[in-house]
Amino acid sequence: HGDGMEAGGPKGSSGIGTAQDAILRFVVPADGQYSINATFSRYDQKLPSVTLSLRKNDATVWSKSIKVNDTTTYSERRTISCRRGDTLDFVYSYSGVVGWDWLSTDFTIARTR
Repeated sequence: HGDGMEAGGPKGSSGIGTAQDAILRFVVPADGQYSINATFSRYDQKLPSVTLSLRKNDATVWSKSIKVNDTTTYSERRTISCRRGDTLDFVYSYSGVVGWDWLSTDFTIARTR
């Protein structure tokens, strides 16, 4: 939330049809170290798997695949060095044909220095 946030693609579910990634993008406003916290879990499960990942520019920082019937709440915490204009993308990837499947997510990005 705040400067640099952009949302693109579907909002949490791609509907019925072929799989499409949904992306929440943060554009880094200033050089520095950024603390990134993500908490996520799957609910209303109708698909084989869903993957949530964090990408810095084109490189994957972390990725977690959540299988059907997995109701675990997962957390990822990282501090990474960023330059102004870098992009941090939270990417929701659905496997195969998409129905109605949702992730509960909470993301925090904060500049630490």
